[in-house]
Amino acid sequence: MLWMTVLYAVAAMAIGFWKYIRCTSMPEYLLGSRMQYSRVAGMSAQTTILGFFFTVTVPMISAEPSGGAMKAIFASAGMVLGIFLSKFLVSRRLRIYSELSGNSLSFAEFLENRFNDKSGVLRAVSASVILVFGILLSANLFSMSASLIDSITGIGRIQALIICGLLVAVFVFLGGLPAVVSTGYIKALALLVFFVFILIFCFNPTYFDRIAFTDAAPLSSAAGSLSETDILGDLFSDILCFAAYALMFFGIPFINTAYMSTKERRVPKRKIFAELFWTVPSAAGAVMTGIIVAANGRISTVSQMVDTIYRTAAVPTGSLIVSLIFIICITTSDAALFTAGESFAYDLFTHGKTKLSAGKNAINTVRFGVLAAAAAAVLFALFAPQTEFLSTEFLIGAVSAAFGPTVLFCLFFNRLTTKGAVASVAGGLAVTALFNYLDLIDSVPGIPAVIPGFAAGTVLLFAVSFFDRKNISEKTGNEFGRTKEIARLK
Repeated sequence: MLWMTVLYAVAAMAIGFWKYIRCTSMPEYLLGSRMQYSRVAGMSAQTTILGFFFTVTVPMISAEPSGGAMKAIFASAGMVLGIFLSKFLVSRRLRIYSELSGNSLSFAEFLENRFNDKSGVLRAVSASVILVFGILLSANLFSMSASLIDSITGIGRIQALIICGLLVAVFVFLGGLPAVVSTGYIKALALLVFFVFILIFCFNPTYFDRIAFTDAAPLSSAAGSLSETDILGDLFSDILCFAAYALMFFGIPFINTAYMSTKERRVPKRKIFAELFWTVPSAAGAVMTGIIVAANGRISTVSQMVDTIYRTAAVPTGSLIVSLIFIICITTSDAALFTAGESFAYDLFTHGKTKLSAGKNAINTVRFGVLAAAAAAVLFALFAPQTEFLSTEFLIGAVSAAFGPTVLFCLFFNRLTTKGAVASVAGGLAVTALFNYLDLIDSVPGIPAVIPGFAAGTVLLFAVSFFDRKNISEKTGNEFGRTKEIARLK
């Protein structure tokens, strides 16, 4: 694994330095000057979250001893549907609207401009939420990546954590969004190759065995696992997982920022289907990975899953798989750290009475914001206790429920107001945290709580906007109408 980690670090630094040379303005650093190819930005956005879910969450669900395989099928199907809906419903209008509304460079700035909020409250609230959750998510992913390195190399968790934080911080510091998008695209291709390999192994296990990886062929194990599942008994829980994952992708800040950065305003449907094709075999491979691992013993943590793969698989194969999981975790933290640094330096620190200019000094301000966010994430991972309440799945779900309703509906309804948006963000976040903390939905921790959070955010968005009775400004009406018109053009 060590040489793979070194290879990734060298490749990441090379990409970072290349993008550093090309980043000469704030629009280039924060949004790639809206010149990212849709295929590249889209696949990068998808793998930001799907990469982690497919390599960690779905296999862990699938490896559960009772009904895990069926639950994993529903969960992965919800993920595939969710990213499809996000791409079809959000990406096109968000790309157009973010440019028309003051050429917004960040997700929080788009919300401020979309609602024509002169007070700055919506931007401040949005950026604060993104900053906190970006740091916490980065801390979780740093910790997980460090544990993987430590378990294989034995260098020590603290040293591994510092190495992971430093690697990601320097990479994002140098290249900004263009660098994060580039590594995300490469990650999508690597995931597809990996999961296709897993599916091939299901038909011919000799590609994977060290001695005898399983007593039965993986497909037989999968069939046996599904036949033992009480489908009707767990159906409600499975449907909750499906619905929660399907709702999750509307409000993730980096995904929406990647949509804003594309060169093409309108992407043909055939290209969208081609771009999303990799998700189906990857989802199937993710389910099978959990079944394969579970056939070799009961697992309850990610470390146990990784250890099982490393000990049981053929030597080069096991190392490659563990290395891939490490790279997925570390590249997901790239996106989280970028949004956190952007929110801190660009949306909060520099947008008081005087706006940040687009010069070189402005870029450096945001870059040092990234370093500050990275330092906070490493310190949190070092000293804060790890709790289920702050799990990676919960953090992703909570930020999704906070922004999902506002992002989705503000692109289709023009009579929503700033107060409604603020209430939606706060309410969606609070309800998700409450349901998760009290464990009011007994299913996959941190995930089904997205459903009541998203529902509460939607109700608050429309109810507060209705009672606010604020007239839509001419500027907002023109931007909304123009967005709608361009989106419908053939």
